[in-house]
Amino acid sequence: MLSNNISDDAVNTVRTDVWNGSAWVELGTYSGNNSEWVNVAYLIPANVPTVTKFRLVQEDGSVGQSYYNDLLVDDFYVIDNPPCLPAEAGTPTTTPNCSNGEVELFDLITGNDMDGTWYYPNAVSPTTTSATGNFVNLVEGTDYTFDYVVTNFCGTDTVSVTYNYESQPNAGNDGTVTYCINHTVVLIQELSGDVEFGGTWSDDDNAGGLVNGIVHPINTAPGMYNYSYVVTNGACTDTAMVAVTIDGCLGVDANEVSTSEVYPNPVADVLTIANLTIDGNATIALLDVQGKVVYTATISNVNGNYELDLSKFENGIYVVEVKSELDIQKVRVVKH
Repeated sequence: MLSNNISDDAVNTVRTDVWNGSAWVELGTYSGNNSEWVNVAYLIPANVPTVTKFRLVQEDGSVGQSYYNDLLVDDFYVIDNPPCLPAEAGTPTTTPNCSNGEVELFDLITGNDMDGTWYYPNAVSPTTTSATGNFVNLVEGTDYTFDYVVTNFCGTDTVSVTYNYESQPNAGNDGTVTYCINHTVVLIQELSGDVEFGGTWSDDDNAGGLVNGIVHPINTAPGMYNYSYVVTNGACTDTAMVAVTIDGCLGVDANEVSTSEVYPNPVADVLTIANLTIDGNATIALLDVQGKVVYTATISNVNGNYELDLSKFENGIYVVEVKSELDIQKVRVVKH
């Protein structure tokens, strides 16, 4: 059958009947709006006479202009004992269930026909059905059992899958950075997006100098090196990468100590800004990743280290800016 209605919302129905010797018996109905021909098949009851008759009855839809949705019928035929291909609902897969509260159930089965229907909690007494297999707002750590049912001319097949998901972790977005050979690189601050802490860093190119997510490239040859960050939640993982280019920085003393050194970085509570030389007044500002100033203070006559309490701030990436009359120093820090 074919109907390709592009004018309004009307959908008509074609009913197929067979004469059983004394009355018309309905075999089935079809309604739809498709741009391609659709095969429709019905099983003829056993009590129908060998010589009989069929009829097609069009029933007008209740929406729109019914004449916009005329159904076309071609190649009407009756087959005695047609060959059967069994319905295939498929088999469950063993892929880890990693999600953020949504699931495409077709990812949980394999070897299946695609024209079936999903049921929840089961096909016997469903409260929710979905032809596409999309379900949302599920609760982590909860068992959900879904039935997938496929029916064709030859029979019905059903497969049940139990879905229990773990939250998909987020390692953030990849980053790139260039540093001089005498500067350390705090890798996590080079990632962007919603980065989850507590992951594991790896030195993909065996460059050396990687300790607890911080690269110390003193003895590393200039070049580009890749470092991977992996966060895990049960069987669920996510990976991000930072590409670090180590520059020889000609003219810079390799043993020079940066006057903007801070530690520890990442920091939990108190951050130490080392080697400050402030004659007179200077301003210390804390900026978030959007560049918004979230804290500012004035300091005077500092020669040495200065401690900045970050315990009250949310976890994330910040920029510490020290601005005096003669100099501006900036350094990125990670609060966790």
